[in-house]
Amino acid sequence: MADFPTSPAKPTVYIVGTQPLPEALLKVYPKWARRFDHRSTAIELVNAPSAADAGGYGRFIEFLRDEYNAVGAVMASQASSVFEHARQLFDNADDDAELLGEIGVAVRTPGTLTALAPAKSAARLAYEHTFGSDTAPPEALIIGASAPARALALALCTSAGKSTPPRVCLTTLDGKSMTEMRARVAALPEEQRPMLRHIESQLEHDRLVTLLPPGSLVVNAMGPIDKDTPSPVGSAALFPENGLAWDLDAVGISSPFLDKARQQRQERGLRLADGPVFYKYQWLTAAAAVFGATPDAAEIKKMLKQIG
Repeated sequence: MADFPTSPAKPTVYIVGTQPLPEALLKVYPKWARRFDHRSTAIELVNAPSAADAGGYGRFIEFLRDEYNAVGAVMASQASSVFEHARQLFDNADDDAELLGEIGVAVRTPGTLTALAPAKSAARLAYEHTFGSDTAPPEALIIGASAPARALALALCTSAGKSTPPRVCLTTLDGKSMTEMRARVAALPEEQRPMLRHIESQLEHDRLVTLLPPGSLVVNAMGPIDKDTPSPVGSAALFPENGLAWDLDAVGISSPFLDKARQQRQERGLRLADGPVFYKYQWLTAAAAVFGATPDAAEIKKMLKQIG
């Protein structure tokens, strides 16, 4: 991966992220470029600037804006940092970029650099893929204020359809994130805003989970998981009957959160799901955005199979 790209001799799309990028992602982007009529477009990997190098984001976005052969960039990570440090360098931004406070894709056309945030669309597709487009939980409780949590909460609130819950609540232990989220959703109509709650203890999460009506969705989106990651819900939490439990960072139905749900799976009739499909849809929608494509359902199915 290059720390900073050189002037491209041919049309080029950049994938920006921290090492190591997922191997599956690196394999499918060249295939998707060909699928979307970008056979001559090169794919180049670029290291994301470090947290201490705020100016590095601006330098990269200026590079995209000024290079004739730069098609655009996909932020495999650091989408929020790009928004924070380089939003002013874009000519246009879609509504979701402003709403989510992130720039997941940059697209360059002559004279114009546009910021896009396909994460909300990806979240909606991932939910419907995981639980079905006709699955309509009466409530959704999303634990965490991570970027995936925000995208899912807003996708469920603002998307019309049979699977839209009437009530969506997003909780976080991070007061700063909650303040920022409140400011971003303030302009939305009340019926399209998630309920936002600042939580101070696990016991409060246990109470919120226990109070959910039957069939509700409970999502853990606290962030990356390892063996020492505590579950955001404890032994006092009673999952909703016939409910849905989804961990966006778990792989293979393995996480402290899903372990808690698994203990009640049979008695409560729970459906459990892990998170890889969520990130596959993020890669897919970002690719479609940077290549200017609008794949239909059949095309999306083929693309998902290519990821494996």
